[in-house]
Amino acid sequence: MNDEREADRRRPLLLGPRTHRQVAVFMALFLLAQTVLEYLVAQVMTANAPVLLAINLAEAAAIMYYFQHIYRLWRED
Repeated sequence: MNDEREADRRRPLLLGPRTHRQVAVFMALFLLAQTVLEYLVAQVMTANAPVLLAINLAEAAAIMYYFQHIYRLWRED
């Protein structure tokens, strides 16, 4: 049982990072990039609702995956 948990900790979590700290840094940078992109699209483009909707959906999916641990729903624990 303990070996299974150790193997679970070593496998890639999200797009390759291996530790929880790496995932946290990746998520912070990813959400920051999305926020900056969202701001730039809102300032530059006219008729930007579809683009902003797509950005917001990607941001919501990332937040649900990381902060609400949706990926755990499909694990066999």
